[in-house]
Amino acid sequence: IRVMVNDKIVGLKTKMITLYDEQVNCFINQFDRYFDEERLQLQSITSPPSHLAEFIRKKRNSTIGTTRGSVTKAENIADAIGLETAFNAYMNLKSNKHVNGELKLPGFEKFTDKQMFFISFAQ
Repeated sequence: IRVMVNDKIVGLKTKMITLYDEQVNCFINQFDRYFDEERLQLQSITSPPSHLAEFIRKKRNSTIGTTRGSVTKAENIADAIGLETAFNAYMNLKSNKHVNGELKLPGFEKFTDKQMFFISFAQ
């Protein structure tokens, strides 16, 4: 993998690529778990509980096909980076001495500003 650094094309070191691959695999595994839970919930609604054990066994033994987490990895990584960037910008703004406290929505007064940031991000 090559990238531009100071108008020069340089190759990434093997260690950097390995660390990147490890992080990508963490995203894939995390989102695969979310999608497995969704499938299990749907399966429990449409089938008797005895089928759940068989479904889980087949899923674990299956090596065929692309996982949902690997298909959506670029979007998931971009969303996580966007969230982190927005949160850091928000915290920088909050640290500004000239910014007063924020108004609270009725019913949400008990939440901190940090908690409200993440509540507003949730869908």
